Amino acid sequence: MNVRYDITGMSCSACSAHVEREAAKVIKENGAEAEVQVTVSLLSNAMTVTYSDSLSPSHVKKIEQSMIKAIKKAGYGAKRADRAGADGDRGQDQNKKDRTLARLIASGVLTLMLMYVSMGHMIGLPLPPFLSGAENGLRFALTQLVLTVPVLILNRRFFFRGVSALLHGAPNMDTLITIGSGASFLYGMAVTVMIAVALHGENINLVKVYLHDLYFESAAMILTLVSLGKAMEGRAKSKASDAIRSMSALFPDTACVLRDGEEVTVPRAELAVGDVVLIRAGEMIPADGVVMEGEGSVDESSLTGESMPVMKKIGDGVIGACTLRAGFLTVKIEKTGEDTAFARIIRLLEEAASTKAPVARMADRVSRVFVPVVMGISLVTFMVWMLVGVGDTRAVQLSNALQSAVCVLVISCPCSLGLATPTAILVGTGRGARDGVFFRNAEALEYLGQVRTVFLDKTGTVTEGHPTVTDLWAESGDTDQLVALAFAVERQSAHPLSEAICDHAGRVNGLPVYEILPETFFSEVGGGIGGRVETPETGRKLILVGKPDFLAHQGVELSSAFLERFEAEEDRGRTVVAVALGGVALGWISMEDRVKEDSREAIATLHELGIETVMLTGDNPRTAAAVCREAGIDRFHASLRPEDKERLIREAQQAEVNTKKKKAALTAMVGDGINDAPALCRAHVGVAIGTGTEVAVDSADLVLTGSSLSALPVAVKLSRRTMRIIRQNLFWALIYNAIGIPVAAGVLYPLWGIQLSPMIASFAMSLSSVSVVSNALRLRK
Repeated sequence: MNVRYDITGMSCSACSAHVEREAAKVIKENGAEAEVQVTVSLLSNAMTVTYSDSLSPSHVKKIEQSMIKAIKKAGYGAKRADRAGADGDRGQDQNKKDRTLARLIASGVLTLMLMYVSMGHMIGLPLPPFLSGAENGLRFALTQLVLTVPVLILNRRFFFRGVSALLHGAPNMDTLITIGSGASFLYGMAVTVMIAVALHGENINLVKVYLHDLYFESAAMILTLVSLGKAMEGRAKSKASDAIRSMSALFPDTACVLRDGEEVTVPRAELAVGDVVLIRAGEMIPADGVVMEGEGSVDESSLTGESMPVMKKIGDGVIGACTLRAGFLTVKIEKTGEDTAFARIIRLLEEAASTKAPVARMADRVSRVFVPVVMGISLVTFMVWMLVGVGDTRAVQLSNALQSAVCVLVISCPCSLGLATPTAILVGTGRGARDGVFFRNAEALEYLGQVRTVFLDKTGTVTEGHPTVTDLWAESGDTDQLVALAFAVERQSAHPLSEAICDHAGRVNGLPVYEILPETFFSEVGGGIGGRVETPETGRKLILVGKPDFLAHQGVELSSAFLERFEAEEDRGRTVVAVALGGVALGWISMEDRVKEDSREAIATLHELGIETVMLTGDNPRTAAAVCREAGIDRFHASLRPEDKERLIREAQQAEVNTKKKKAALTAMVGDGINDAPALCRAHVGVAIGTGTEVAVDSADLVLTGSSLSALPVAVKLSRRTMRIIRQNLFWALIYNAIGIPVAAGVLYPLWGIQLSPMIASFAMSLSSVSVVSNALRLRK
């Protein structure tokens, strides 16, 4: 069970790492390390906790309450997310954005006025006479003070969060901003007092020296530029979340429901299972259901990424948020709200965005010690500058030392480090959603690009999954009886081959009807099925339908002539099942499952990407070989049971690890059936075809919502590109800090006399976070 919690007060990766540590500590104290996993996302300001089903509700509640209490005690807000309140949350978010924008505009105006007063005269801008000259030095300083204080008040959240984090022993980016801006302001206050003292003593020369050391503009500019950077960062992060928001907005607001023979328009939220809705051309389907009347072409591109509309007729399923392009449908609603396919997909996107890729672990480790190390470097910088004594007077030396120390605090950016991975993951998963590719977690997004071997199920994955009967052969020549006997047991099964035989039987006129005794029905996965029939003509006899080995195991003797005919049919690439009655082989039924039109192209693209393809099938070797030849698959394993597929993948992984080719050991399995679930779980990346069973989809790490393999190469390319963006982000975030902090500390001063100002440092810090997020947004193209 996944539970999402909203976390407030986080400003950088040091915050998210601290929240994650506090939650993990609570989990450990409750002895649930193996049953509970926690992930904190700075990007979405959320914590996702996965509780094992083995935990009792009371235990889960205890852990939850303890975690929320510990997180609040650490200085952050925490509450369980309420999906039902999403509309209200959006309204609150908009109000918060409006307030933030108002504060930013006010801070910007005041800071510009402050800059005009403090530095305008340096570029020839006129100052009022009452502020000009050393004799008006106190007025000059107090005017800056008056303009600075409102900026500090407007941005007081930095101070509250920064001090709180410091008191809780987990300093963060806000702590750095607080110390940097606060030190500048307090130094300016001290200089203002010194100016007053100097004027009282009529020491005009000393006043002139102090007028150059006022740091009010730095204190205000740091806060304003950081706020601007946060606003730009928030806007970029909002763009990264566009995929989830746009999909959430796809559903129509209302639906036309047929009640008591009359059409009634109701809000979509009031739809119930069993309602009958009318959908006209151009309208959007409000929820998942099945067509009762009519036919039409439905645009499912928002779900599958496939542009061609799909024809729907009576009995076909339709999916909410898809558009009826032509025709008219009467649909009976089967799923609403959180149970619909689209709601499930949105949850997949949210879960993927809240998970962490393995590559993010390095950033997490760095973030835990980043801020304390930066504070230590800032202190050392201050002490070195004071010891070296750069400047003519002690006041100038103090000013230079303070400037460099503040620059170190301000220029360091744990934000860019913390945003490097989650932004790319969020944008990457959102981009994949547009193409019908849904990653369930960030680990799958990272691993898929490293896969070197893709194992493919045959039926429904490489082939259409809808075999049709192509030929019949009976020893006695009576093919109708052959089909009738097979139909008697096959209609008890939901296997695709069973459906093909049943469809064929339904088209044969005058077919004899046999009823098997329900309690005698049995099946053997990968072998065949059987059941006993009792008629006046035959008495009570066992009907068997399946592979020759299955029949032989049940005591049926197969002649060499029978086997020759059987194998000759398999050599044509057909799937063949033998039929026996009372221990005697009667004949066989031949079926063909055509290779999907785009399978060959998809497999060829995988080869171009350096990926080997291996088909795993329960079908016979002759049919498997024919399918491989047609689809261009490298090799195959046939006559497999579900456990055999899992074993082959495990052996492949072990063989690669033994050769120390760990990168090549990564494997993917693509399937759509219940029998593929063990293999999907075993592979590093399990890929489910979206039209497959719920068991397959639930076992997979990646879901292709279409019915073909064409989206798999797209997913591989997206994975590789996303990881390239993540590596770029991490590289530049680390390089930025590795270069920026020493420059801010003043290492270039002895060589070229370069000393950064806090204003430039704060601008560089803000720019670094924005650049990381902007780089991730390139994935949207």
